Amino acid sequence: MNSLVKKQYINKKAKFNAIFFPGFPGEYKDRPLMEDLKKLNFNIYSIVYPGTYGSRGIFSPRSVDKLVKNITTSFNKLNKPVLLVTYSFSTYIILSEIPKFKRLMGILLFSPILDLHQSIKPNFVKDLQEIGKSDGFKIDVSSWKRYITEKDNTYQETYKSWLKNNQNNIPLIFVIGGKDPVIKRQVVNKFLDGYTEGINCNTLMKIEVPKGVHKLDSLYEDKTIYKLLVAITISFKLANKYPNMNFYLWGSTLNYRYSNLDSDIDMILVGDSFSFDDYVYINRFGIQYEKDYGIAMNLSPITYKELDSEERIRSNRGPTFIHEIKYYYLPLKISRKISLRNFSGEVLKNDAIFANDSNIYKSKKGIAHATSEAKAFKYVIKHFLFGAIFYQYTKNNLYPNQNFIEQYYKLSNPYVYKILNKIRKMKSGTGSFPISFVRKVLNLHEELFQQ
Repeated sequence: MNSLVKKQYINKKAKFNAIFFPGFPGEYKDRPLMEDLKKLNFNIYSIVYPGTYGSRGIFSPRSVDKLVKNITTSFNKLNKPVLLVTYSFSTYIILSEIPKFKRLMGILLFSPILDLHQSIKPNFVKDLQEIGKSDGFKIDVSSWKRYITEKDNTYQETYKSWLKNNQNNIPLIFVIGGKDPVIKRQVVNKFLDGYTEGINCNTLMKIEVPKGVHKLDSLYEDKTIYKLLVAITISFKLANKYPNMNFYLWGSTLNYRYSNLDSDIDMILVGDSFSFDDYVYINRFGIQYEKDYGIAMNLSPITYKELDSEERIRSNRGPTFIHEIKYYYLPLKISRKISLRNFSGEVLKNDAIFANDSNIYKSKKGIAHATSEAKAFKYVIKHFLFGAIFYQYTKNNLYPNQNFIEQYYKLSNPYVYKILNKIRKMKSGTGSFPISFVRKVLNLHEELFQQ
């Protein structure tokens, strides 16, 4: 192993490896994220950039590239699933090596940057000069200046190419702070939004932390990230017993925008067939995970054959459920390439009407039995959002597109649009949800259904 790679936490029984790539300048610290990775059965490694913190070498584009290539080769030899945890500068330098990791579980990109000049506010070269003087780092400033002039402009194209050809459906989780003073959020968001709408909407997960700044701990405060990590480890552990299975997690940037994924972990497990013993094993596996990590599980096994059917797979969902696996479910681990069936707008509309009727009933029942306002809010908002999304199918708009939904309601029913905005504020913690508001949402849901 390269001397610039440090072993921060090693457990012989650990099933997975996590590599932390810091920003620049940056070094490893035991943070809440690292503590959670330990609980989730990860060994933790971190890197030190050449020429920094007393390490050998000089910090230059060439030395950094060589280091990252070295890391890829070394961890491929270890033959354990690998999670990449990147932050700021390292979200940029890791990009070219991502496809070369053989057993990649996923990638966390905190405060992501797309290049070293257009997507960040500071002057990178000027900062390097100052850091070199103040911290005594050995930095080849002129080589970075040449690099930015000659090659930096190609990185957004590299991003586009890699996202488009993410054939293994590796989970990409971008985390952006709403108050990050370093990255240009508008530039980064505009670029990533092309992969979170319509036919591309589950290419990646974009999480915006309203109060997050350019510090890892402030970005990890969002509980969704932990749930995503738990779900990823579930898929890899179950894959040991079921190697031909595909794993999908309910959650895309689209529904996260409103729900904050604060429901249980809802996963679809797709296999050739399931025996009674398989159902028992998967159920017990989920129960044990609930006890170990304190998160409710909903692990739903279905067969590849069921995905090619118009029958209802769930009590209230059929074609819409299958259709949305493509767009509302984040692929976690894909063992088999499959082509999910395409349904006509008429089939989806009819199924959506049935599902909406069932959701209204569930919302009423949820309010009646909810032990707190927060739980009542959760029931109603979840089903109301499904109603708003299902509306697309009546207009033959088959791909999830939040702009379509919001613009329609903004023009045709400002009250619905107002509620959608209020939900967003509640999600970010800047609004309240009294029971009177929950009742209004439920009544409006019923009105929309009747229309």
